[in-house]
Amino acid sequence: MKMTHCRQTMDIRKLRHVALLAETLHFVRAAERAHLTQSALSRSIQSLENALGLRLFDRQHGTGGVSLTAAGRQLLERAQPLLRGVNDLDRDMRLLRDASLGELPVGAGPFPAVTLMPAVLASLQRTHPGLSVSLQVDHTQALRTLLEADRIEVFVAQTGALPSEGLDVRPLVVQKANVFCRATHPLARRRRVSAADIVDQRVASVRLHDAGRDALWRATGLPVKTSMALVCDNVYLLKDFANAAMSCWSARRNRSQRSWPPEISCVCRSRVCVRSTSGSAS
Repeated sequence: MKMTHCRQTMDIRKLRHVALLAETLHFVRAAERAHLTQSALSRSIQSLENALGLRLFDRQHGTGGVSLTAAGRQLLERAQPLLRGVNDLDRDMRLLRDASLGELPVGAGPFPAVTLMPAVLASLQRTHPGLSVSLQVDHTQALRTLLEADRIEVFVAQTGALPSEGLDVRPLVVQKANVFCRATHPLARRRRVSAADIVDQRVASVRLHDAGRDALWRATGLPVKTSMALVCDNVYLLKDFANAAMSCWSARRNRSQRSWPPEISCVCRSRVCVRSTSGSAS
């Protein structure tokens, strides 16, 4: 009888309240996130603690602050995958109900953000005019962190060194890259440029993982230990910076004599279904 009562009391709503309180460690802030009064949130947590016969949080009386107990940490560790699954199920049902409405948070690496995403976003607006898309542009590891925190649903980025455990990675395209300089630079007047010509130049680039950076240096003939003058994930800023102050910058181009091809992939958590056709993903 006691176990049956426990199962009835430990519902998803109360587990969400525990997760919010564990994240904020403060009743007032957690209540605001849950759109509840502080007393209502406190009653929800106390009800779950009574049902389990365990104290999940140590209260700091008079401040509203809390800290997780050992039992609270164990409950949260077991509850988080369940809550993510419920969120995924809820999202999938909303998409089944009406695929043309709602919000879709997605991510993109610096190169695909300017080379692939404009056409993708324009196509989405034509086919799903009621869909509101928010795009987060960042480097691959930061996008993976956002994906794992349920801040984005999917991202498109260079994935050469991305660990694929727990992810569904769909290769989309291999893009060529090149090294550019401003139009007034002495190298721009040469018909041919060798690696020796640019070995002493300062280079600006988007953030690259170690393997991708070493591949770029090998492709250009530069020493592997060459340091970047500027690392920035905004391609337009890199271009403006190179025009104003720098010698060279690395970027994507359709044609290149000396190129380094990063593989661009579509990435989501492995439990999320991504439909793909030849050369594309949706």
